[in-house]
Amino acid sequence: MDGGRGSEAAREVGRESWRIFGQLAAQRAAPLNEVTKRCLRWCDAVDDVVHGIAAELDFSQEVLLGARAMLQRSLNVTLVRMCESFEAERQSADQELGRRQEELAFMATHDSLTGLPNRTLILDRVEQMLVRSRRNRTPVAALFIDLDNFKSINDTLGHDAGDELLRAVAARLDGRRGGPPTRSGASGATSSS
Repeated sequence: MDGGRGSEAAREVGRESWRIFGQLAAQRAAPLNEVTKRCLRWCDAVDDVVHGIAAELDFSQEVLLGARAMLQRSLNVTLVRMCESFEAERQSADQELGRRQEELAFMATHDSLTGLPNRTLILDRVEQMLVRSRRNRTPVAALFIDLDNFKSINDTLGHDAGDELLRAVAARLDGRRGGPPTRSGASGATSSS
């Protein structure tokens, strides 16, 4: 029916259709159920064309059945590939969501400038240490660090200089040699500006 190209033409049509439908689902241009409906409508429309051409050219029932079988295989492959594409995108989205949740959890408990634990995390850890100390009957010590005249550094040298000083102090307290804040190395200091 396609001028002698046979199953290769059907495979190419199938490849193109699953790419299109898979992209629609993967890129969330349409919900998966809507993309599936479009895919089924596409198959019905192609089936109508196949019937029309078969009737117009007076093909035998055997040729028509062969063409419809190729169309069905194409539909099957399209649906499977579309679902594979959708699943790959879903897994990627789940991984990104997990990464962002981890990032948010870190941001909720750490100072964004220094990467050191913030007041919320420190209070939680102090509470845990006190419970453990009572249970084990061991002493607990806390260290409070204040940077004298920090406001005057901000006022005279600017907030960028003050931020740089806080990062440098945090790096020393955390045992780092400068560089950006890290997620490791819980320390008991907080920054204040």
